[in-house]
Amino acid sequence: MTFTLLRELRLSQGFLARAALMLVLFAVELASFTMVSISTRAAEQSLVDHTQGAGRENTAAVGVWTNGAGTRMNIGNDVGSPENFAKVSEDIRAADTQAISDAAFYPTIAGIVGKGRAHVDALNALPPAALAEGRAPGRGEVAITPQIASDLGIGIGDQLSLNAVREVPGADLTLTVTGFLRVRSSDAIVSRWGDAVISPDDAAALATSAGNLGDINADGAATSALLVVFSWDGPVPASAEPYMEDGFGGESTSYRPDGVGEVLAASLAALLAIATLVASALAARKQVRARSRWADTVRALGATRRNVVLATLAEASITGGVVAILGGLMGWATKAVLVAHTNSSPPATFLPSTAPYPAWAMGVTLLISLLLAKTLSVVPAYWAARTSPPKPPAG
Repeated sequence: MTFTLLRELRLSQGFLARAALMLVLFAVELASFTMVSISTRAAEQSLVDHTQGAGRENTAAVGVWTNGAGTRMNIGNDVGSPENFAKVSEDIRAADTQAISDAAFYPTIAGIVGKGRAHVDALNALPPAALAEGRAPGRGEVAITPQIASDLGIGIGDQLSLNAVREVPGADLTLTVTGFLRVRSSDAIVSRWGDAVISPDDAAALATSAGNLGDINADGAATSALLVVFSWDGPVPASAEPYMEDGFGGESTSYRPDGVGEVLAASLAALLAIATLVASALAARKQVRARSRWADTVRALGATRRNVVLATLAEASITGGVVAILGGLMGWATKAVLVAHTNSSPPATFLPSTAPYPAWAMGVTLLISLLLAKTLSVVPAYWAARTSPPKPPAG
């Protein structure tokens, strides 16, 4: 009985109902694409944060003079001696052997016209996941982004010169390229690293020539206040307590859904959902006679009101489930193709190997499909129930 009711119900639907169903399919596909895109970008941001040491429990910004205390800047006790810096660093690493230290510099790169200052980080450890090719730099070495390599026409094993911003004799650094860094797939991903990564062994020399806190020591020689940010988990050593910072580069970056494709897909999905409701209302008025005739026919065959209601709900549930599967797969496949294309083309990014489709996105896709499908079924049934059947012609 139920199969017969469903078959006759499907045959009673006209062109507008089928067109509205296609709108549901496209709305679900776009909604699925949006959610998969959000999940993909969140996975990329998570890998970037993990690689760059974000989300650690503690952050401390510790200063040290590179060549004796400066005499011109009034920094006070915020910048300590090398002995004090070594003590704080040792205590932090004793609390967490995986602690990360990062010092940022802004020198110019020789050979690149119009770029201005570059962003260079001195890291104590460069995770393998951060490298697209090569190895982490040691003393006298550097890892750079593929864009810098392309601009200069250099590769691994070639030389890169970081030019001093201040007039310091012999301050320019010439480093050997050891690897290429992974890059963000879009500006919606927040990254704390810049154009190049060097070893902490070269940090003092680069700070003296290109740091933001340059000064002159008591002997008239160049010195600089080198600021190193430590991020770690675990206890806070007493020596690090005066330098603790809240949210100074250590907090995990939350996802920002500002990708153009995601916003556009979400907007189109919403518009199609609204169009589906309008189409279902139009289809409902056109289907009044067909629905009434169907109801009269199945009642004459012995179906009860309960059978009619259950058939309507079953048809909506089956339609919603099928649309959820098709639309969900279409949305995921579209994003998966885009991710695969990006991963197969240089430069290497932090994107996952394929687009993830988490359980929450599947649940939302199914919910959207069922709501829209039930609207398509329930609204015509409602109008059919409220409209008097046409009277037979007289005579």
